Amino acid sequence: MILETIEMLNPAQREAVEQTEGPILILAGAGSGKTRVLTYRMAHMIEELNIFPYKILAITFTNKAAREMKERVVNLVGSDANYIQISTFHSLGLKIIKQNYELLGYDKNFTILDSDDTLTIVKKIIKELNLNPKYYNAKVIRNKISSAKNELIDPEGFSKIEFDKKIITVYKKYCEKLKKGNSVDFDDLLILPIKLFKEHKAVLENYQERYKYILIDEYQDTNEAQYIFSKMLSEKYKNIFVVGDNDQAIYAFRGANFKNILNFEQDYPNCKTILLEENYRSTQTILNAANSVIKHNKLRKDKNLWSSNDIGKKIKYIRVDDE
Repeated sequence: MILETIEMLNPAQREAVEQTEGPILILAGAGSGKTRVLTYRMAHMIEELNIFPYKILAITFTNKAAREMKERVVNLVGSDANYIQISTFHSLGLKIIKQNYELLGYDKNFTILDSDDTLTIVKKIIKELNLNPKYYNAKVIRNKISSAKNELIDPEGFSKIEFDKKIITVYKKYCEKLKKGNSVDFDDLLILPIKLFKEHKAVLENYQERYKYILIDEYQDTNEAQYIFSKMLSEKYKNIFVVGDNDQAIYAFRGANFKNILNFEQDYPNCKTILLEENYRSTQTILNAANSVIKHNKLRKDKNLWSSNDIGKKIKYIRVDDE
């Protein structure tokens, strides 16, 4: 069944689906069918190559996308697909923490704090330190702490880049309060598994065996913690398949580093790179305009979107005074 379906793919898509061993970089332009490639690839691995679904890990960036991806694979190969771990980075991190909470120094009933909870803690610390809340804005400091954590910068490392010693103190006390309260924040869901892997090699090896085949969607949106996390998991077998488009990287403001996708070929020198350039969504007129704009990006992998759709209507440029 899946073999017949794969034959409907274009040559680049099919190559991406059938390449299952070693590091693979898929540079997928907008509307080029990257989700189809991801789902067909997992189905191909299960049905044609007899790879046990339990060995496959697929990571995307929202719970909704993860659910939809799993549904599509189930539709292709049936209930076996339910054994694939398809989730966000943070959901996977939480699962790993729950399985190893004692090694990380937490009790079984640890609490996950949301953004309101963490803001409340920062406000309390500011009050305890008798800091002026008008000058030391709790939300700004909380965001600084979150950014530091996503860059894997602990309070000691933070002291080398933050010049205000009082903000450094807030970060230290914040970490202390979370640990004392048997609590973790959203950023810890990535940081703690990395800490676990660094301190317990046998645990890392166990997860490397478990997730022998790793697929990551929207790789251009990964931050430092997500990059290190996936690199550690894939280190043994290097069966890492990443899909993304550096020309669609828009999340730098929340810590994403599009250079992760640009540097993939350096991280994995023997990687295979496949371009998905055929667009199924837009007219050629729109694609010509898009290609003309994005070719001016200084740091990018060259690709040229094209379509077998109609040329389409001319683009209208409208300038307005307000929203």
